[in-house]
Amino acid sequence: MSYELKKECYLSPTPAGAYYCMSGNEKEISRKILQSLLLLPSTQLINNETLEGMFSVPLDTSLQTLHHLEKLGWIEQRSTREIVPEGKLESILPDILTDLSGENKALLADSEGFYLSSAGYLHESAEEISALSADLVSLYERHKGLLKSNLKLASKNWGLLDAAGYSQLGFWPLQVGSEIFSLVISGQPRFQQQNYLRLAWILHTRYGNKSTDELWSKTGEMSA
Repeated sequence: MSYELKKECYLSPTPAGAYYCMSGNEKEISRKILQSLLLLPSTQLINNETLEGMFSVPLDTSLQTLHHLEKLGWIEQRSTREIVPEGKLESILPDILTDLSGENKALLADSEGFYLSSAGYLHESAEEISALSADLVSLYERHKGLLKSNLKLASKNWGLLDAAGYSQLGFWPLQVGSEIFSLVISGQPRFQQQNYLRLAWILHTRYGNKSTDELWSKTGEMSA
């Protein structure tokens, strides 16, 4: 059964699709399509005629991959157009971050260990947590041969757990092309929110164009 697009369909990643997209940088057609959607400043009206040019892959491959992504719940067809949130990051990110934490405490840090935005943490704590997040990214890179190759652990996330195994403080690397950000959350994460998708969308439109171009321009085969 072939994949079909509805008339006047706006195609968008779901929060789950955004999570997968930022979970790594392996060159896969699924990730390329999700990134292409997140790089757009608004959801675009898509039909079979525009698909091939939009994703830079053959039409049959695009349709097959989109069908696969929709079955996984990583994309959805919408009837209305949406625009990426605009404004200064310090103005728009705190509300988004607050919604992603069961304790309303979260922050976003860059790869250098500086926080771009924080909600619920004191400034001094936010600075130290951000520095810790950069150390954890570096730690994973040093030991990924063991974690990913030998132990077959796909996750790059870290957590401080209580006696019952629940996360008290979690660190989630967010890969945007060749850039790595860290999302730090106190308590239970709430990623099945539209605000998680908005966060991914903001990061891709503001930081992703150059870094994703660098990623896909590198030599190597792209998997399905």
